[in-house]
Amino acid sequence: MRDFQSCLEACCLEDIGYMGGKYTWCNNHREGAIFERLDRAVVDGNWRSLFPSAIVNHDVTTVSDHIPIVVDCLPNAVGGRTNKRFRFEEMCTGHEGLEVVVKQGWEGGRGDVVCKIVGLSFDLTSWDRLVFGSVNRRLKIKHRRLGWLQQQQSSVGLGRRLTT
Repeated sequence: MRDFQSCLEACCLEDIGYMGGKYTWCNNHREGAIFERLDRAVVDGNWRSLFPSAIVNHDVTTVSDHIPIVVDCLPNAVGGRTNKRFRFEEMCTGHEGLEVVVKQGWEGGRGDVVCKIVGLSFDLTSWDRLVFGSVNRRLKIKHRRLGWLQQQQSSVGLGRRLTT
């Protein structure tokens, strides 16, 4: 760890900290679990001056021994609103109505390819809400619960740290 700190100092880099669970890695052993904060976001002074309010969130995972880290460069978005990203979910591919929505959205779209893609994302978002309902809301609730459980697991002494 000292070598890592020395390297950061020599390169004029700083760890920008984090929000969320304390650890980003676990060996996933039921007994003798080991937890560590291996994954970090480091930046230099120039980057920090461009994004002074940037934060790092430790997310949750169900498929990896590493917790994803998410760097939010603009956490205080305009008007306090966060821009919702369009996400195409694999579950949509099996629904018979998908092809019709994509075809109508693409052929009815105006402008260049970028405008068509943006318009199609709005069409698909509306269709998704209508067909699948509040899947994203339910996933968010489960995601928060999983994060809480992972944080509890790493904080109640169910594991040990690899380094001190």
